[in-house]
Order: sequence, then C-alpha cells, then structure tokens
Amino acid sequence: MTKRPLRSRPLRPALLVGVLLLCSGITATAQPGYLDINAISSTCGKSNGIVTVKANPIVGTGPFQFYINRSDGNGFTGPLSETSPATHVYNDVAGGQGGRWIYFQVKDIPTGFVAQGLILLGDLTPSMSVTPNPTGCADTSGSILISASYGGPPFTYSIDDGGSHVLTGSDSLFTGLPTGSYKISVSDQNGCNLDTTVIVPVLNDLSVVASSPPPICEGDSVQLPVLSHADTYSWSPAIGLNDPTVAAPWASPTTTQIYTVTVNAGPAGLCAPKKAQVTVTVNPAPVADAGPDVATCSGKSVILHGTGAGPGGKYTWSPTTFLVIPNGPSPAVLKPTQSISYTLTVTAANGCTSRVPDTIHVEVIPPFQVTAGPDTSVYLGEAVQLHATVPDSLGAVTWQWTPYLGLDNPSSADPTLVLNSSEEVKFVVEATTAGGCTGTDTVDVKVYAVADIFVPTGFTPNNDGHNDVLRVIGPGVGKLKAFAVFDRWGRQVFMTTNAALGWDGTLGGQAMPAGTYVWMVEAVDIHGKMIQKKGTVLLIR
Repeated sequence: MTKRPLRSRPLRPALLVGVLLLCSGITATAQPGYLDINAISSTCGKSNGIVTVKANPIVGTGPFQFYINRSDGNGFTGPLSETSPATHVYNDVAGGQGGRWIYFQVKDIPTGFVAQGLILLGDLTPSMSVTPNPTGCADTSGSILISASYGGPPFTYSIDDGGSHVLTGSDSLFTGLPTGSYKISVSDQNGCNLDTTVIVPVLNDLSVVASSPPPICEGDSVQLPVLSHADTYSWSPAIGLNDPTVAAPWASPTTTQIYTVTVNAGPAGLCAPKKAQVTVTVNPAPVADAGPDVATCSGKSVILHGTGAGPGGKYTWSPTTFLVIPNGPSPAVLKPTQSISYTLTVTAANGCTSRVPDTIHVEVIPPFQVTAGPDTSVYLGEAVQLHATVPDSLGAVTWQWTPYLGLDNPSSADPTLVLNSSEEVKFVVEATTAGGCTGTDTVDVKVYAVADIFVPTGFTPNNDGHNDVLRVIGPGVGKLKAFAVFDRWGRQVFMTTNAALGWDGTLGGQAMPAGTYVWMVEAVDIHGKMIQKKGTVLLIR
C-alpha cells in the first residue's frame, strides 16, 4: 500500500481552523505542536485504510482521549485513553476515490485542552471506462478500449465472450473481435477487481458497387466489374457466366444481357443482402459473304464481290495471291493461272469481326488447244473445206473465222473456202467456251493458178502440232494415185493414195531415224493430165 501522511493546522479550542488534505501517495506532516496525522489509503472500497494520529507535547502531557468522526453522520466516537507521547492508530478507516473527510479530536485530560485535525482519506479502488467499437458484417474488425484510473497500477485487463475469446494482458485495447457480448475485468496490484459487460455492435458496412463494362462483340468475353467485401456472391441469370458464385465472373452472352448480383456477408441474418445490376451490351458479329463461286479463264481477270462489313467496315481476303487491293470489298483476281480459294473476314465499324469466314472458289479453266488443221494449197477457184477442233472435254463452243474472204460460214468449225485469185491467205479461227474462254489457231491457204504437186523439203515429227506430218500439197490435183517415201537404202517406209494422209516419220510404229528420205508422187489433175514428181525430204528430230 501507499502511505499518505498528512499535515494538520492549529485549531483554537473548540474551533476547526485548518484542514489537511490527503492525496493518494503523498505524505504531509503536521506543523510542530499540533496533531500529526498520517494515513495510508484504503483499497478496493474496503475499511482497511490506516490513519495514525499523534498528539504533540504542546497539547498537554496526557493522558489523552482520542475522538474520530468518520463523516458517516454519527459524529465523533471515542474517547480512547493513551499514555504520553500520545499516538493512536486507526486500522479500519474507509476512504473514497475522490477522498473522504475524517475528523479527529485529542483532549488532554489534565488541562482539558482540545486539539482538532482532519484528513481527506483516499481509496485505491480502480475505476474504468469501456469503449466498444463496432465490427463489420463480414469480418472481425471490432475492438474494445478499456481505460482504467485510480487504484494501484499497473493494471491487468481481460475480456471473455464465454467462448473462444478469452484474452488477458496489460494492453487495454483488444482488437480483431467479432460482434457479441463480452465480460470486461480490470485488476490492479492491490488485488482490486472491477467487472462489467459490454456488447461489440455490428456496423452494417456491406456494400456492392457495380458498373457496366464497355460493349463487347458477339463471341467475346468480359469480366463483370464489381466492388464489394461480401462473403458470398450469387449472379443471375447464369447464362453465359463461367461461374455465377464468384465476385467477378467472366461473361460471354450472345446477346445483350442484364445480370443481377446478390451479396451477403457474415452469419445469415446479421446484415441484409445487397444487390446491384450490370448490363453487358453485345454488338452482333457481322456475317461475311464472299459471293458465289466463279469460273474464269487462265490469264483472264475476274472481280470478287464481298459484303457484310457495312459502312466504314473492313474486308480481309486471304491469301492475297493474284489479288489487287486485298483489303477492299471487291478485289480483282488479276490474270490467275491456277484455280484458287479465298476466305473473307469482315470487321464492322464498331470493331466486331465475323466469327466464321466465308470462302469463295475461283475455278481457273486452263488454256486449251485449238487445231485449225494443216496449211494447205488449192487451185484457183477450187473449193476446200477447213476443219477446226478442240478437246471434247470443253463441251460446246462457238467458232469464228477471220478473215471472212471466201468462207461460206465463218461461224462454223468446218467452213468451205473458195478463193478466186492467186494469193496466200492466213486464216485465224477462235473457239469460245460457254464460260467465255477462248483459244485460237491459224491455217495458211496458198492459191495456185495452175495445177501442180508440192512436197515440203523437211518436217519435224515431234508431236508439237506444227509440221509433224509429211503430206502432198496438190493444188488442182483431182486424184492422187500414189505418194511413197523410201529410206536411203530404197526400202519403202510409207505409201498412200489419200491426199489427206501423210507420213508421220514411223515404220511399223517405230520412229525412223533423222536423215534424208526420197519421195515419189503420181497424180492426175482436174483436167485429166498425169503429174509425176520425185524429190528428197529431211526428217528432223
């Protein structure tokens, strides 16, 4: 315990002329010749304070009588007789937290002289104030602050919720507390204890803030932006969501969708749930249309016609082979040499791209061979039939011969030609397929004014379509009686009576070697005159 001595002031007989105050832990000494009063405060609100009262010799020589007034309304009690030097100890005095006035009288019996004094006796019972701070809905952020005073520090603090939170220590701030009722205790070094009960309240701090994301394109995903410290989340509808129970799910709706999130925190019913809405705007993806498949001729350009991007949109064609302006809606396929397929992807002005590209096939018809027949010679005014052919796989074609000179039908594959002047004319025949593809060949027609027989001096049987066969040229010849070819040893390697036939440079299906061969012709012209000729020809390989 802490002593608190006091100092008294002189009093006139029967009159109190001074007051001594006792402050906890402070000792005061009376002036000489008067009552000396010393005290030790009481503790825990008990009557265990100690006050020592001593009568100095100036009061008298004694014996003495001691009187005490405990301020309880009963006045002075006593007397007590003591011997000189006069001292009496009171061991059962109760003080007060703010101090309690205790009065004393000491009477010298022989002289009747009375000395008086008083003391403000304290009590070391601790006092406390408790401040609870609320917790949130979903956490343990509550706290309790205990403020202790008076008493005998240091203090020991404890809280108890009757369950898992039993905490004791010298720190007066307890944090990390959930809501609930707590028993609060404070004790000091004197063994004094104070108890009270306090409730940590709940602050309904549950909130949810949601905002709508920027628009997305059909087929894309976006994370729903939500701010909350909730424990649980529930999104509805669940359509297009990867997980409707998380705070920020990824959404992939196919059309514009409004989502509602409901959040909860803490034990059920502790805080009311909150809701918020998020609108996901979905821009539809454009649909690419590359147009129908097309066919074109080898080396002939064609224009593609793509649609779907809309005003301000973009077009992307792939591959870019043969294309002119491949990022436009209508690129030109410039003189393609082979068939090819293109894919078209379109992007609208809002940035959305077609989900599925469209494909167009450009069928390139390869070049085809037109055969106008071999060059020929005719007699002046003699009719000759020209004959042009194409591969059967082309199907029907149209024909056009130029020039028209002497032709009975220039739009036929087999027109009849009659020329009435001595000249050499090159005729060109053009064949056109149903798809517009064309092929050409030429034939030279030489007109003679007299009937005669001519045989070329050389030929090249290499199957290139030019000068592959050795034939008799017989303008004005009415009948071919014989056309024969012999090798250098006189062996006959070819013979015919048909002017339309010729030697292809083979014998028995075997190619004859290059070199010089001898030919002989016998014929009758249109006037009945016999014509006989012979000569040499060079077979070139």
